[in-house]
Amino acid sequence: MKKYRYAIFDLDGTLLDTAEDLAASVCFALDCAGLPARSLEDIKAFVGNGISNLVKLAVPENTPQEVFQRVFSDFLGHYAENINVRTVPYTGVIELLKKLAERGVGVAIASNKYQQGVERLCDIHFPGLFTAAFGEREGTPRKPDPSIVFDAMAAMGADREQTLYIGDSEVDGKTAKNAGVDFAGVSWGLRDVSVLYENGAFMVADRAEQLMELFL
Repeated sequence: MKKYRYAIFDLDGTLLDTAEDLAASVCFALDCAGLPARSLEDIKAFVGNGISNLVKLAVPENTPQEVFQRVFSDFLGHYAENINVRTVPYTGVIELLKKLAERGVGVAIASNKYQQGVERLCDIHFPGLFTAAFGEREGTPRKPDPSIVFDAMAAMGADREQTLYIGDSEVDGKTAKNAGVDFAGVSWGLRDVSVLYENGAFMVADRAEQLMELFL
């Protein structure tokens, strides 16, 4: 089996279970606007393309732009205050990251979550475990555009051949393909395993420790 020297992880649904906090903030914002709530399963299906897209999918179809903007603003305010109420690392993730660091594997994050959110959650849950952590930033297109992966590779001094992208969604698979790097999925995230294989995963891990086998 091929071995890699660099790991780039998605965040939501891959390293952290953020769905309940995202759902709580979406439903708060919808309620403020008098709009119907969304279920946790709805929110899980909507996550993956950034928070603006999350809110666009959560509001009813044909919602006026001014209403959407108000909902989005309320979501941002609520989520900023409640970003880590129920958010937790998936089982085995912290141990995996520590072992990768011990082996000298370069580790980075490339997420469609907004940059401040990525930084806050990394500081809380993964202090000192990442070479770089990139999220959605002004001037940088969201995944599946590969730019964020290239940023992460540059920060680590990585090349495509030795880099593995790890995620839980079709967006991650497409991002890896666009970046020209291999893709491995995780089964505990926000999409069915079949979706990961359909989008280029050469394997899907059921436990975090399985990913250790992929690195030198």
